Amino acid sequence: MQEILPYFLYFWAYSFLGWVVESTFCSINEHKLINRGFLSGPICPIYGFGALIVILSLTPFLSHPLFLFIDAVVLTSILEYSTSYAMEKLFHARWWDYSQHHFNLNGRICLATSLSFGGLSVFVMYVLHPGIVRLIGLLPQIVQGILGIVIVVLFAVDLSTTVRGMVAFQHRMERLSVLSAQIKEKLDTIHWRTDLPVRERLEQFFQEKREEHLEAANEAKESLNALLERFRSMNVQLGFIQRRLKKAFPHMVLHRNFEQVRSLREWLESKRKSDD
Repeated sequence: MQEILPYFLYFWAYSFLGWVVESTFCSINEHKLINRGFLSGPICPIYGFGALIVILSLTPFLSHPLFLFIDAVVLTSILEYSTSYAMEKLFHARWWDYSQHHFNLNGRICLATSLSFGGLSVFVMYVLHPGIVRLIGLLPQIVQGILGIVIVVLFAVDLSTTVRGMVAFQHRMERLSVLSAQIKEKLDTIHWRTDLPVRERLEQFFQEKREEHLEAANEAKESLNALLERFRSMNVQLGFIQRRLKKAFPHMVLHRNFEQVRSLREWLESKRKSDD
């Protein structure tokens, strides 16, 4: 236990430092403060895992900086790719996307980022980690244990809250997707061009009702308005969570079945502004 505890604290130290680097970089790029991370607290666990993998795997290569750099590029790329894949499967969203970068692999990793992580790993191994080892070594064993317990409790609470929020976010998006399909089905019952996108058909519905279909259109409009009102209500509930995620991950991409939801949300917002 005494041998494992320091590595446990290394994990949290690098998770925190990774959060500092990510949040600082993103805040500079976006010109505003951003809490960059899946969790609400100041940690990015992927950096903790990455640091431990690099430290445990590459310590034998300390006398060969070039080999260490190459191996670090490979290891961190595998970690980033697998993390992106796992989180997409769990939460039905891609949290970062390198599709616009050169030499990317399925948008999950790219050469520039992988090389950056390789260089960062070299810095960690030769400069940062020796200092962290000395710093943690100064703490008495009992203090290390208490600190580890406190961090785990805070992490568990944060993780539980975040996962519940993400599950609720996913459920709301699925309900919105079903509701948007119902709206589309209602639109399809009216005689008009069906080759138009949903948003254009909505505009056509409200702007180009013909006299001979007025009675049917009015009835359909009442039903459609009720569906749209439910959509607006659910959209308001979704707002805070989505803003939080989009702020932390500006390039997050939702799955295809949510794109129709996004289209309807944009249309409703534009209609609300025009009505004002």
